[in-house]
Amino acid sequence: MLAPTDEELVAASRWVVTQDAGATFPQLVKEALTHLGYPHVARAL
Repeated sequence: MLAPTDEELVAASRWVVTQDAGATFPQLVKEALTHLGYPHVARAL
């Protein structure tokens, strides 16, 4: 099982939002993080 650190999740999330030019994509990433149990990471973006 993978166990990324919060710092790794923030870095990966910041990178992934640069891969889609859609205006709503950053919000979708934040919602996914929150749903997966990482609301603190979503707030750090």
